[in-house]
Amino acid sequence: MFNWSCIPFFSLSNQIVHFQLSFDYPIWAFALVLLSGLTFASVLYLRNKKEPYGQNLNRLLFLLRFIGVSCITFLLLGPFITQTKKQIEPPTLIFVHDNSASIALNNDSAYYKNVYPGVIDSLTASLATKYNIEFYQFGQIVAKKQSLTFTDQQTDIAEVFRTVQNNYYNRNIGAIVLFTDGIYNKGTNPAYAVESLNIPVIAIPLGDTVAHPDVTVFEVRYNKKVFYKSRFTVETTLRASQLRGNTAILELFDGSKKVGEKRIPISANKFSSTQYFLVDADKIGYKQLTLNVNTTISEKITNNNKRQFFVDVVSEKHKVLIYAKAPHPDIAAIRSSLGENFESKVKYINEGISNNENYDLIILHQLPSGNIDYQMLETFLTANKQLPVMYVVGPDTDLSLFNKLQAAIQIQSGQKNWIDGIATVNKSFGLFRNEITALEKFEMMPPLISPFGEYVMKLRLNSLFNQKIRGIETKLPMISFVSDENRKLGFIFGTGIWRWRLAMTNETGNPQIFDQIVTKSISFLIQDENKNPLQIIVNESFNPSDEIIFKALLYNKTAELVNDPELKIEISDADNTRIYPFVFAQHEQGYELNAGRLGAGTYSYTAQTTIGGELIKSQGKFTVENNSAEGIEPVADHRLLCQIANQTGGSVIPADSLQYIPVWLENQKNITSVAHYSDSYQPIINYAWALIICIILLFAEWLLRKMFGSY
Repeated sequence: MFNWSCIPFFSLSNQIVHFQLSFDYPIWAFALVLLSGLTFASVLYLRNKKEPYGQNLNRLLFLLRFIGVSCITFLLLGPFITQTKKQIEPPTLIFVHDNSASIALNNDSAYYKNVYPGVIDSLTASLATKYNIEFYQFGQIVAKKQSLTFTDQQTDIAEVFRTVQNNYYNRNIGAIVLFTDGIYNKGTNPAYAVESLNIPVIAIPLGDTVAHPDVTVFEVRYNKKVFYKSRFTVETTLRASQLRGNTAILELFDGSKKVGEKRIPISANKFSSTQYFLVDADKIGYKQLTLNVNTTISEKITNNNKRQFFVDVVSEKHKVLIYAKAPHPDIAAIRSSLGENFESKVKYINEGISNNENYDLIILHQLPSGNIDYQMLETFLTANKQLPVMYVVGPDTDLSLFNKLQAAIQIQSGQKNWIDGIATVNKSFGLFRNEITALEKFEMMPPLISPFGEYVMKLRLNSLFNQKIRGIETKLPMISFVSDENRKLGFIFGTGIWRWRLAMTNETGNPQIFDQIVTKSISFLIQDENKNPLQIIVNESFNPSDEIIFKALLYNKTAELVNDPELKIEISDADNTRIYPFVFAQHEQGYELNAGRLGAGTYSYTAQTTIGGELIKSQGKFTVENNSAEGIEPVADHRLLCQIANQTGGSVIPADSLQYIPVWLENQKNITSVAHYSDSYQPIINYAWALIICIILLFAEWLLRKMFGSY
């Protein structure tokens, strides 16, 4: 290959470009190019004496023919230009600002809402001349900056660092500038999240570190669903600061009726106490409960003195049987996720199962595993033809008997029957979902031990997760759902979901996302779609800052999913004083609606549509609980910010000394621009200017010959 650097480096904006001419022939091939041009020109202008040209014109025509033919011959060799770009990337500063309500819960609230945003804008504008500026705000979620409103009802600082690591991998990040009061009430400890972060954090502490007299309803624990005519426990933890010698009066209200009161002596300036109330479930439906605590001392912050929540009193629970070959950690994980929302029972194959046992769903964990339990299960499922079944397929499952027991999918295993499979989200899943960002956390969970082989779909499965095997995303299902002629079926192809629950707890601070997937899966399988072809899917409870998301499925007479008819819904508050009408949007196989945010309270909804001339309705309820975590802990935690700055090699700069941020950055020798090189290859014949040159040369020769008496 011949290479020729024909144009030296030159600057173009923040790019430095270098061109190199190359073609895939030895250097002597260039002599043939010149020889071809010389031959054509010589035959026509040196040997041919018939043309009546003068000496100078003859030389000019000779030169034009020589250059033109040489250029054409050169293009036939397929030369190309290698273009090397040197991109200069200045360092990026990532500003992340706390948008939670706790920031404005102090004497400076008016300053933070009116003056402070302008201070931040001036700071970023002054730094933008030397650095790339990216601005995020965080609270419940991390998002690109909009207007700072200080209204988020939860704070997840750790998610900030995970977002930076995911979004700016292999980028020239100079520093993270973190504005927060250090109070977090969601996710993991942010000091753990920065252990693998190789970016300095400049912490700007906000909020008030002075402990004022304050008493708060710190935490409330209760069952969201209870049985009618039962008694249930409400457990709450109180915290008090700087109130030693005073008495806290804790009251519990059922609606407007007081159902409990306790007087609690406060014996220390840092005080905590756990109290219990027994409440009667005397009426079916939602019960609105309120905890209220007060003292005789005037408090600076009072919005943490009250917690409102709702309990759903139901007539009965759905019964779920977990039928397993042997004890397994998966079983404990599933039962923990079902909690008090379902009446769950565990049995093993040595206990047997009779046809007259009454359940709303059965989970078969690694069954069938042999002929004896296969015959028992076949008899039981034949006698209960409409009973939904969830299969957990693992190494103890006999795949040949599994294929016989159900008709939805057949697994033909190879020599290696089991392999580690990682979950990948099927974003076209149309039955139910959390936010995609929440589901994607499962892609970071440990692998399941999944059956390896050929999956033959006898029925169309709807997969929530597919399998990633050895780094390759496949269409093999991992968690799927399907309906056959008689019953709904669910499949978990793999064992080890107990590791998911444990890892989710370590990742987010609680197993809520995992538990929601399990309970939604069980609820979907139990739900009888034959009773109503219109299925509305919505969470039972929301926080005040949550967006109310509805999904809907509509079935026609042949049980096919359709979304052509217009679907309307009306949401009304408990007193029917406010009615919010909406129209669903078509989404994949069904419908979806974002109803925005609603105030605390109970709400009912009625959705309706017309299909085949028939009016179809679906009704239900949900609650928005006034249990904001913001303001519960009013004292800023600046020690946490110092710890984060020290761990990352950053610094703590007070909010009234923001002018020192540029000084600190200037003193960091490793915060500088970096160069990136990239090569591109383009055949010369693809450039219009190469063809234009050839055409101009040939046209000039033809024009001169025409003007001076030749063809």
